[in-house]
Amino acid sequence: MKEVIKVIYVLNSSTMFGGANKSFLAMLTLLRQRGVEPMVVTPDTDGIYRHLTDMGVRTLPLNYRTATYPPVRGLVNLIMWLPRLCGRLWLNHQAALRLAHVCRDWGADLVHTNVSVVNIGFKAARRAGIPHLWHIREYGDLDFGFRYIWSRGQQIARYHLPNSYTVCITKDIQRYNNLLGHNASKVIYNGIISKIIEPPAHRENKYFLFVGRLEPAKGIAELLGAYDDYRQQVPTPLPLYIAGDTDNQSYKSFLLSLAEQSGLCPYLNFMGMCEDVSTLYAKALAVIVPSHNEGFGRVVAEAMSMGCPVIGHDTAGISEQLENGRTVTGGEIGLGYTTKEQLVNMLLNLSGGKNEDLEKITTGALKTVRQLYTTESNADGIFQFYQSILEG
Repeated sequence: MKEVIKVIYVLNSSTMFGGANKSFLAMLTLLRQRGVEPMVVTPDTDGIYRHLTDMGVRTLPLNYRTATYPPVRGLVNLIMWLPRLCGRLWLNHQAALRLAHVCRDWGADLVHTNVSVVNIGFKAARRAGIPHLWHIREYGDLDFGFRYIWSRGQQIARYHLPNSYTVCITKDIQRYNNLLGHNASKVIYNGIISKIIEPPAHRENKYFLFVGRLEPAKGIAELLGAYDDYRQQVPTPLPLYIAGDTDNQSYKSFLLSLAEQSGLCPYLNFMGMCEDVSTLYAKALAVIVPSHNEGFGRVVAEAMSMGCPVIGHDTAGISEQLENGRTVTGGEIGLGYTTKEQLVNMLLNLSGGKNEDLEKITTGALKTVRQLYTTESNADGIFQFYQSILEG
C-alpha cells in the first residue's frame, strides 16, 4: 500500500459557487490528510484556482472546454456552431497531450476527473498508461442539457474500458449510465457536512427560499407559477428569496418578465449568487427544490443539515434522498411533491403552521445527513477506492 498517492484532479470550471466544485473542495481537504498529494487542473486562473493556490495546492491551468456540443440558442450560436465545435475539439486535444506529459513527468498514480462532461483527463491517463476515475455528478442531458461528443453511448462505453473507473453520487445516476453491478463503479454520496457541525438552535421562518442556478432544468419558472397561486390565496404571503444567477441572460430576462407580468415583483427577492447560504437556510421557513432531474440535490442535504425543512420535486436524486431518509429513520425527512397543486398546498400549509410533523421531519433529516452525507464518509470512500484501484 502506497504511503502517498499522487492524484491529478481535473475540474470543469473555476467557479466557487457550483455544487461540483464545493463537493470537490470538501473532499480534497480530507483526502490530503489521508495521504493524497494532489495536482488540480483548471480551465483558467480565476476563482477556485486562486483559492487552491492560497491553500498551497499544486495547480495547473490549461485551456480546455467540456466534451459536449456547443449551445445552439439563437442565430449567432447557430452560425458559430461548427467553428466552435472544431475549436473545442482542438483545444481539448492539445490540453490532453499536455496533461499526458505532466502525468508522466510528475509520476501521477491516477487521474480523477471531477465531472463526466470533461474528457481531457481520461485521454491523458490513457496515453500515460495510468488509471482514470470519472466522478459522475450529473445526468448531463437531463439536468444540464449537455450532449456528449460524439454520443452518450460512446461516453458510457468509456466507463467500461479497462483501467477506467467511476464514482456515481447516487444509485440512480449509476443506473442511468448502465453501471449497476459493474465492479469498477462505486456509489459514494457527496460530503455535505462534518460530523461535528451543529445546526442553529433558533430559526426565524421569514421566507421561502430557492437556491441554485437560474436555468430551465432547475424548475424555477414552475416554482414562480406555484408561488403565484399560493400568494393569491393568503392575505400576507411570505416572500420568496431566490439565491442564484445564470449566464443565460435571455432566460433571466424571461423570468423577470414572468414575475412582472404576474405581479410577483413585490414578493420576490432576486439575490444573485450568495457566498454564505447557511444564514439563508437559518432564516427560511423552507427551501424549495423544484429541479426536473437533480443529480444529487446538494441544496436538499445542505438545508437538512441546517435544520431547514425541504420541499422537493420527488424525482431523480431528490427521490433517492427522501427514500434514504425512510430507510434510516422509518419516516419522512422532507416534503416531496409531483404536481403543482401539491406544491401550492405545501406552501399554504407551512405558512399557515399546519404541519404538525415538521419537527419530526427536520430531526430525521439531520440524522440522515449525519449518517450518509458527511465529508468524512465521502473522503473515506474515495480514499479506499483509490487504494483498491492501485492494488488491483
